[in-house]
Amino acid sequence: MFSVLFFVDGIMRFTATGPALYFKDGFNCFDTVVNFFSVLDLFKIGPSFVVLRGFRLLRIFKIVRSLPGLRVLLETVLKSIGAIANLGVLVFMFVFIYALLGKSFFYSEMLDLDDNPSRYQFNNVQNALMLIFIILSSENWNTIMRIVVKSHGYFGVFFCSSAMMIGNFMLLNLFLAILLKYIDD
Repeated sequence: MFSVLFFVDGIMRFTATGPALYFKDGFNCFDTVVNFFSVLDLFKIGPSFVVLRGFRLLRIFKIVRSLPGLRVLLETVLKSIGAIANLGVLVFMFVFIYALLGKSFFYSEMLDLDDNPSRYQFNNVQNALMLIFIILSSENWNTIMRIVVKSHGYFGVFFCSSAMMIGNFMLLNLFLAILLKYIDD
């Protein structure tokens, strides 16, 4: 149904604007290619082009042209990509350092709240990186903290809380400061 609707939409825009204006717009050329392969796939002509249907989601960027405020915001985000990439490196370093600290301090096997071996372990770098990522995402971080405290003492409260506070508040504020700087410029 959507293939037919997009095809009819393309034909209507082609007849309304004429070939010269229609193909002058890059989005129209993109839509024509995607619609062509969708019709081929609809009628089972040639190999399957179902994957190309996902490119229709890129049509949402047409909205950016019609909303100037959104266009300015998107341009600002694109200009700040370099600074955000530097922040990404800083976040990775933070996660890696905390993972190594967690591996150093909490290496032995941890037990969950029911005295079973926990699935949350700092026994290798991969698990430690995963745990720090879970803490930074604020998903179940308090359970991880309780498991660490139960297995290794109250130093785990300081470790998990500092990872949560520094990671979420400081790094998030740095991200917002970068965006605000570029918006202000």
